[in-house]
Amino acid sequence: MKSKTLTQVEAAKTRAENFVRQVLLDDERADEIAEETLEKYAERKQIQIVNNPDKRRQTMATKQELEQLVDDQSAYIEELENELGDLKSSVRETLSATKENLESTLELVGEDESEDDDSEGEDEGDSEESDDEEAEAEE
Repeated sequence: MKSKTLTQVEAAKTRAENFVRQVLLDDERADEIAEETLEKYAERKQIQIVNNPDKRRQTMATKQELEQLVDDQSAYIEELENELGDLKSSVRETLSATKENLESTLELVGEDESEDDDSEGEDEGDSEESDDEEAEAEE
């Protein structure tokens, strides 16, 4: 069934009357259409007269439907909170392991630097002597 406003039904009825009178040349039938009420014309043409055909009627959810929706959403939120807790634990473990690795690496680097400092001191002394020897040879 089509939905139309009262104005649209009236316009359709007038077009039908004019078509029958001018194209079909049946004045008797055109007069019948003209005398017909808008409601009878709409019923015969299977048209539902509405205030605004563009607005669809929305039904309100029942209390039971709303409670079910709340329960579903609560369960979903709880699931997300559990996942968040798992992620937090995983991040803490990863950070802890990374911190331990970093501390171990810094300890090793610190030991290597102190060994390098001792050997660099010896190398620097040797290079100063060789610089002096080169300078004397040039003179």
